Amino acid sequence: SAVYFLPELKFGADTVLEGPVLSAVLLSVSAGITYWLINRAKAGWVTEIELTLRPLLVAFFAFVLATIPMILLPAEWAGPALAVLGAGFIFTAMRWPDRRLLNTGWVYQVAGGCLFLGTLHAGLADTVLADSWPGLVATCLVGVAMLAASTMVRRKGPWMNPGGTGASLNLAAPEHLALLVGLAFINLAPLFVLPWRYSAMIWPLAGIVILLWAIHLRHATAILFALGLQAIAGLAHVHARGGGDVVAMVPVDATAFLNNGFIGPLIIAVAAVVCAWLLHRDTREGVIVSTFGWIGLIWAGFWWGFGWCAEIVRVTPMLQVTAALTATMVATAWLMNWLSRRLDWPHLLKSSAVYLPVLALIVMDSKVRGLAHPLEGWN
Repeated sequence: SAVYFLPELKFGADTVLEGPVLSAVLLSVSAGITYWLINRAKAGWVTEIELTLRPLLVAFFAFVLATIPMILLPAEWAGPALAVLGAGFIFTAMRWPDRRLLNTGWVYQVAGGCLFLGTLHAGLADTVLADSWPGLVATCLVGVAMLAASTMVRRKGPWMNPGGTGASLNLAAPEHLALLVGLAFINLAPLFVLPWRYSAMIWPLAGIVILLWAIHLRHATAILFALGLQAIAGLAHVHARGGGDVVAMVPVDATAFLNNGFIGPLIIAVAAVVCAWLLHRDTREGVIVSTFGWIGLIWAGFWWGFGWCAEIVRVTPMLQVTAALTATMVATAWLMNWLSRRLDWPHLLKSSAVYLPVLALIVMDSKVRGLAHPLEGWN
């Protein structure tokens, strides 16, 4: 059957492959049932040759089954279909311990992700990636399938060989990799329907949700991904601005303090503060070191100051810029002091000390520009 089936496969125009789908279904069903019967057979019922050929039988079964979505679907949907099939293989391998099916599931997920990535192309002016909502749904399917596989493996724990014989198989590395790639695919979704500047406003909020989930599960890899997503959001905002003048990328007629050039940095800053507080709250339980909390506060302080300074320079008359910046720094220091007492968070109080040299620099700048007092020019 395979000899007659394989020559019929060829690359398609509207789908990945062209070929007889009914033959693929029948071959995959027969190969799967054969493998299941050989595994279920009692000792002495099958020959040594049949047992030796099991890896080849699984490989053939996996290959023929993979051709079904490729024959029926275009590449942008065949990739998600393979990822979902891979999650099904992993579920089966966890239910009836079988290392071959487990490896097949990982291969399916890798192949599905790569096939989907090969279909990505740049979008129009309003979006980063093309395909709009269908692309969003497809990338979410890939991500959810990988997260489901990761969750199933994590709940199973160390995986024992059938019958309890042999050494256990440590699945931490593939589980962590599947988790990271799955989260990455899910966070690609905004790029299909939004430009960079709005995606940079969504990713910090998504990072908070991922961090809450990761702390609840005590998953260090997911925690690192959530923190990395905050950094990626900042880089995306810089990319959306063109990496040049902090004022030039905001339209001249944009409403003061109600444009994405100002709101974007503030969202990044507030999300970083929330993440730092979540890490601080969990640090008291001895789970996570406080280093990441300090990094979050530094990152938040940078974006908070960047957002306010850029917008004040853009909308305030030149003689009033120094006074406005001074008032903003003083108000920020007071807010940090109040929050530190309210949340019992001494790190936030200590970090407010950074505004003392900032205020000194503002005063020095006013002297350089010939102002007798920082508030000179304020009417």
